[in-house]
Amino acid sequence: MRFALQSIEYIILSVSVRYFTEATMKELIAQDIMKADVLSIHADWTLEELADFLNEHSITGGPVVDDAGTLVGVVSTTDIVRNSTFAFKNVQGKKTTDYFRDDIDPAYFNQLIPSLAAQKGQDVTVRDIMTPMTFNVSRDMRIQQVADAMIRGRIHRVLVTDDDKLLGIITTMDLLDILRNQ
Repeated sequence: MRFALQSIEYIILSVSVRYFTEATMKELIAQDIMKADVLSIHADWTLEELADFLNEHSITGGPVVDDAGTLVGVVSTTDIVRNSTFAFKNVQGKKTTDYFRDDIDPAYFNQLIPSLAAQKGQDVTVRDIMTPMTFNVSRDMRIQQVADAMIRGRIHRVLVTDDDKLLGIITTMDLLDILRNQ
């Protein structure tokens, strides 16, 4: 009897926690979880400066601003990789989404890599590789809608704005943190 009572209590508690979590999650809005202290990346930085900045702050990307502080795009480690020396495009008829290129003739591969490498002295900047658009959400958007926008856009961060003014940022890690802590 004691075991059955404990099992029933566990089931009731589990259902209550699940209901509480779902109810709480449905009430959360972007403003509740956004990071208001947004680290901005300058459009005129070199890729080395960008890499140092991302590494120093343990982030994978962020909003890009010009000299006037105007939001001009976003950049991430994906943009760096996409524009790196290994960014192949239509090699032997392959789609750019292929990850492994083991069918490339080694002689061709050895000739191709040096031609793709940025030469010393080339000034590749964040502006050259950034995505020149941003995914913005309003501060009162429900978290489910924010997550849906991120999934549909296949993106890892959205900017919280109000009348084109940057208020904060929400990343996939912020959403995972909410799930973990609920």
